[in-house]
Amino acid sequence: RSITIKEEEDLSRQMMVAIYKYYDIIDDPMVNKYVNNIGNRILATLPQQPFRYHFHVINDDVYNAFATPAGHIFVYTGLIDAMDEEEELAGIIGHEIAHVYCRHISQQIERQKKMGWASLAGLAAGILLGVGGAGEAAQAVTMGSQAATQSAALAYSRDNEMQADQFGVKFITGAGYSAEGLLKILKKIRGKTWFGSDQIPTYLKTHPAVEDRIAFIGSWIESYHATAKPIALVKEDNFNRVHTRVETQYGDEETVMSRLQADVERHPGDPLAHYRYGLI
Repeated sequence: RSITIKEEEDLSRQMMVAIYKYYDIIDDPMVNKYVNNIGNRILATLPQQPFRYHFHVINDDVYNAFATPAGHIFVYTGLIDAMDEEEELAGIIGHEIAHVYCRHISQQIERQKKMGWASLAGLAAGILLGVGGAGEAAQAVTMGSQAATQSAALAYSRDNEMQADQFGVKFITGAGYSAEGLLKILKKIRGKTWFGSDQIPTYLKTHPAVEDRIAFIGSWIESYHATAKPIALVKEDNFNRVHTRVETQYGDEETVMSRLQADVERHPGDPLAHYRYGLI
């Protein structure tokens, strides 16, 4: 069973205090409105929910996304920067919504209630923000040796991930997206591991079984020919504008400048390439 809705909301509030203390949450109307519009479009396909969902962006150059109890969903700028189209972002958001919808986090936390709420909030925030040494902030949030020994208990299981993909695919296709976006971004996350163990994305530490997930979504697309009709109100320009803003305002300046300069040299006739390079 899960903790109650009220307990879930109380824990979420405590976790948000820790998250805002240790992480740089973007206060950017353009980016926030865009991410919330996608989230709310997907939520419109769900039955009535017991709490309100909120969508946030963390300014951190890593591949990660997570959901807290009671519907706070976070995507990192590093993951958005790796995307090429809106369907990838919708796929990630849909998957995180599904974790909240299935109450996976609260089910895991129910098993750890003996730890006490204060320790539990710190532990849960630490796990979701980055299990297995994702920097000083995550280590500071994950309080004490007791929390360290319990950390594995709050990582999603393979079954959790597969169920979240099953519901996530249903939600995003119901909103008019195809499942291709989720498949593409999972392959990019997997590809990041090719650079060595120290480059393993934080996302893979809390969202295991990526190979199984890629196989499942790929076979689902083949079986159901999951190509959705384009959404009338969503334009590629919207994604490009927000992606450009995330890239140039929040990315690593030296890395982004080098990449955008190369884009200009490869595509000298592309106004957007010149615009992005001009911004950085």
